[in-house]
Amino acid sequence: MADKKNRNKRTIIGAVAGVALIAGGIIAAIIIINANKALKLSVVKSSWSGWSEDYEPQEETVEYDVQLDKKYIIKTDKVSDVDGNEWEEEVFSFEIKKIEGDSITIHANQKFSANKNGSVVTNNDQEYTFKIGEELELTTVSYDYGDIFKLSLNRK
Repeated sequence: MADKKNRNKRTIIGAVAGVALIAGGIIAAIIIINANKALKLSVVKSSWSGWSEDYEPQEETVEYDVQLDKKYIIKTDKVSDVDGNEWEEEVFSFEIKKIEGDSITIHANQKFSANKNGSVVTNNDQEYTFKIGEELELTTVSYDYGDIFKLSLNRK
């Protein structure tokens, strides 16, 4: 009788261990699948104006595949000199300098006033790091009108 109880205990323990191994394998597979999904970068472009109380900016959202050392040109403006010569000037462009897990580091073409999850940062940096779940808000430095770029990451 005691031998049968021990055998039943071993069978139950073996079954529980087997289920735990299978569950662990499934969880590990899900983690690996999610880790291998490529990062996507979402950029929401808008603007602000100090000239009009009725100003309502238009938002435009663009999604990009995240690629290391690729230059992303987000916005250009047409400018001209007094002689009427015109050219396109980059308002906002950046390169992705580092991809590490769920975060990226970008190097912007100019200095911005940055708002990362509610914290405003105005410094001389042109490099910004953010990760999935965070939104990086960059605003062109100006007194009366400016562009706003909100960057966020997700997986495909």
